[in-house]
Amino acid sequence: MTARCFTYAVFTLSCLAGLSIGFQAGPPDFMTNAPGDANCSVCHFSFPLNAGVAAGVAAFELTGPRTLLDIGGSTGTFTARFTSTTRPIHGFQMTVRDSDDAAQSPSWAGSFDPGSFGSNVQTAFGNPDYANHTLNGSFQTQWNVGWTPPVSPPAGPLTAYACGNAANGNASSTGDYIFSDTHTIYQARASGAPMWTIGSTEFVFIEAPTVPNHFYAMVLTTDDSSSTALGGPFTVPLNVLSPLALASIDPVYGSIFIGFVGTLDNFGSAFAQVAVPNAAILTGVTFHLAFATFDPATLQPSEVSNKYSLTVQ
Repeated sequence: MTARCFTYAVFTLSCLAGLSIGFQAGPPDFMTNAPGDANCSVCHFSFPLNAGVAAGVAAFELTGPRTLLDIGGSTGTFTARFTSTTRPIHGFQMTVRDSDDAAQSPSWAGSFDPGSFGSNVQTAFGNPDYANHTLNGSFQTQWNVGWTPPVSPPAGPLTAYACGNAANGNASSTGDYIFSDTHTIYQARASGAPMWTIGSTEFVFIEAPTVPNHFYAMVLTTDDSSSTALGGPFTVPLNVLSPLALASIDPVYGSIFIGFVGTLDNFGSAFAQVAVPNAAILTGVTFHLAFATFDPATLQPSEVSNKYSLTVQ
């Protein structure tokens, strides 16, 4: 914590001294807007964080693997990018935390792969837990960052945090817009076909290999406008209390939603299926599914999955 405070102090003094133009070659660490971190608006303070979206100046996003299962034990890739921009100079910084972050503050997860950096990305002042742009990378609007996940992370999703700077290139810290975004990486996966056909039977594959033989409950809904907290790090990325979600786990509708509640096998897997009604009104409707697992001994949540979305045709 002392080292972090010292970094903030030096960074602030650099801003006051007019030295922030040097950060075109890369900012100090701890500037990702992650819990306990600052963000680039410490120096670039002309506008509130993310004000550039409404102003039509730029839009920034962080994307990456949906789940650790998508990486399959190898190296995944995060992409920080400005999807639109009116500015000539850009930069970013990112970090990844696991679900112990709230308790340990911080609890970094995995490691960045320097072999993926090229000439556009580097670690922040040599800190391997932070990746950001280089001087060459400041003339880009997209940065790809390789990342190797931890071998045995604590239960619950991992979160990547990033800040982006859309700078006006006036050789000072004024007039620049700062953005932030996050990306969640789940340890359990719900997957299936991206399109369902009315009148057909469709399957959903459920995978939570870190919690074999645990109970699971999956919901289907059209409402992904909010998430549902189950306690601790476990938040389902859907509204599980919507009428349709509640119906999908109601035994009354068991002939439509089959296997939406059950027990994972020895590999942490299960199948569910949906008998899609032969109703034309469903054509074009997008549905979302996600599941949570529960420890059979305590009935406490033990894992949550990503959101799997599909459209009926």
